[in-house]
Parts: sequence; structure tokens; C-alpha cells
Amino acid sequence: MSVHKNFFDIMAKFALVNRRTGTWAETIDKGFHLIEHHKLIQNERQILLMLKVLPEFCNQHGTIHGGALCTILDCATAFSTLKVDKKMRKNVSVELNFSFLNPARVNDNLLIRAETLYIREPLAETRADIFIENSLVHVGSGNHLQMLINKRFDEE
Repeated sequence: MSVHKNFFDIMAKFALVNRRTGTWAETIDKGFHLIEHHKLIQNERQILLMLKVLPEFCNQHGTIHGGALCTILDCATAFSTLKVDKKMRKNVSVELNFSFLNPARVNDNLLIRAETLYIREPLAETRADIFIENSLVHVGSGNHLQMLINKRFDEE
């Protein structure tokens, strides 16, 4: 698998071409910070992202909404696929599941470890684990099966 050297630039470009104005996905993509070195990174197919929990991500209990967590998983695993897919293709979700383990609250910084487990045309199998940065409490994890489309992520 190829690992793109200029992945930070790819992430920035991806956040700009997506037309999801006013959605969690737009806020999440633009809020991600790439962490290059950390003990949570175990192999080159993984990426580690940090994201601050904003009030608009939370439910009436003051904890992050399950839908926001699923969107974080979706966005992070799309980036992990871009990192290893030599053709850097767009993808669409085929299946996504998430296990909720612990709550996160407003202003918590989340660490999201996303990994592309494999690409077997036309599918990419990915996984993500989400942790609270300071304590490494495991917030949740899930799998995301993506179908790759024969268009680069930055093509119309």
C-alpha cells in the first residue's frame, strides 16, 4: 500500500472540496488536527486525528451525541482510506457500525485512530477507535465498509 507523503495537504484540500455546509461533517473535517507521532499509532495504515468536542456535537445530557460519533468515524475512516488508496478515490458508505463505551463532554479533546484494514476492489474495510485525549478513556469504536468510486476525491 502506498502512504502519501503530503497527507496534511490532502486533508486540507478534502475539507475544502466537500460541500456539506452547515453539517457535522463539515465542522468535523475542518476541526480535525493530524497527529503524526503518538503511542496510539501502531502501523502505517493508521492515522491519528484530534478533534475538540463542540457544544453543537452534544445531546441534552451534555455528552457527545451518538450521531456525531458516527459522523466522526465516517469522516476519519474516509481520511484513512485516502492515505492508503493509490488512486485517492471518493467513497460511499456501504455499512457502518459503532459501539458506544464511555461519554465525552464539551471541550474534551478526542483522539481518533482510524485505519484502513484492506482495500479489495471495489471495497475498503476500515475501523476507528475514539479516545479522550488526557485519560485515553475509550469512548467507542466501529467499522466502516466503503465502496470506492472511480473518481479522485478532488474531482467534480
